[in-house]
Amino acid sequence: MKTLVLMVGVLSTLAACEMDNTGASGESPARPFPDAGTVRSIAINGYQATRHQPPTSLRVGSVEQANAFIGLPPDYLVCVSTTENTVYSVYDNAGNLVAPAGVPFRQSYVMLVRDYPHLGGWASGVFRRVEEGKIGHIDMASVCPPSER
Repeated sequence: MKTLVLMVGVLSTLAACEMDNTGASGESPARPFPDAGTVRSIAINGYQATRHQPPTSLRVGSVEQANAFIGLPPDYLVCVSTTENTVYSVYDNAGNLVAPAGVPFRQSYVMLVRDYPHLGGWASGVFRRVEEGKIGHIDMASVCPPSER
């Protein structure tokens, strides 16, 4: 009986944490998503951190709120595209040159944006090519459709 009373007390405490939107770990409530200028700045910083160079012709597309990783605060997935140059020459199956190195092409990414209060605000935790498939359980092609690439 004491175990049952203790379990009810623990569950009530957890429910109270969830009801006041602070979560079981005590983090602060979610802040509103940042404005377009901040999102663009996050995209530039995220691109530079992953590709080690500034982006060219950066375009920020749709934003989707999603819980990519279950159990964590809501994430925002942002479609981002930029112009890059091919690093290697591309050949078809017959050995014919399809695209020489240095040719510009559009590359699309999905950027996961999250509020990191302990780091001072909004930042990109993941920056992946759309072709890579998924972030968590979310298909990246649904976040960044062909019309936005």
